[in-house]
Amino acid sequence: MDRRSFFALAPAFPAGVSAALVVKKDDQEDFTVLDISVLKTQPGDVVVFSAPGEISPDTADRLMKHFERHFPTLKAMVLGDAMKIQSVLRP
Repeated sequence: MDRRSFFALAPAFPAGVSAALVVKKDDQEDFTVLDISVLKTQPGDVVVFSAPGEISPDTADRLMKHFERHFPTLKAMVLGDAMKIQSVLRP
């Protein structure tokens, strides 16, 4: 399967899935691994970004505003390297 065919499968993936595609040319020993994440969103969803290392509040705010300007039906949350979302509680 080539890369184009692999990416064409995206609509068949569930809401969030990660996959890896190994690309190797017949005449070479080296190969490339492409990590692919597919995310299907709905209006009102919050997309969580994790930044490597420390990130200032100003930088996080700029990233969120940039994302929300380009995807107005979604919200963004930016976490620093040490922060993780553990769970979601719904009433």
